[in-house]
Amino acid sequence: MGVYAIGQTVFALACVLWGVRALRRLFEGMGVDPRYEKEVARRVRQMQQHPEQVRALAVGKSWSARLLRAALEGWDRRHEGYGEVSLALAEEHAAIRDESVSTLRMARNLGRIATAIGVLGACVQWLWLTYGSHGLAALAAGVAEREAGGRATLSILLGAAVGALALGLRARLRGPVRERLQAAAQLRRRLEAALEPEERKDRAPPEALHEVLPEEE
Repeated sequence: MGVYAIGQTVFALACVLWGVRALRRLFEGMGVDPRYEKEVARRVRQMQQHPEQVRALAVGKSWSARLLRAALEGWDRRHEGYGEVSLALAEEHAAIRDESVSTLRMARNLGRIATAIGVLGACVQWLWLTYGSHGLAALAAGVAEREAGGRATLSILLGAAVGALALGLRARLRGPVRERLQAAAQLRRRLEAALEPEERKDRAPPEALHEVLPEEE
């Protein structure tokens, strides 16, 4: 195995490790029981009477829990004036959306790069076969050709496998991510309406649901 093949293998392993971590973060954020969000929406209306019950729900790494924690942080700063809850929710919701979009975009870019590296590896083998020094392989007819062909095939297959995996996961996750971001946007509006009802009357309508997940550049 040549230096290029070793580097390509290391890149493929790095992509797989990144994918595992990215998927774990996504699933932690998306994986929440719908009953949890209903319970949050119900109890948050009782924030004045039972604040400890609402705070008990703000645990975990899900997007809903993160939004609830942000809302409670803004609620704790309510003496500073109106808008603290809305500001905290807007910042956390933007962070969640950016993390999700960047993960999908990174998966797409890694898929394209892996495919390009595979094709480039085949080109490197062709250059070696045409202009390189073959050493002892030049003593027997067809040996250099078989070596170059085998390494080129391996390079293309490895690049195609990593690229298909990354692009396939992105395509499979894009819909669920959009749905969960829409649910997070709805929860954000419920929290704003419950904790800052007076201000909500004068606010402009929130962003449309189809704008929740921006198109990736």
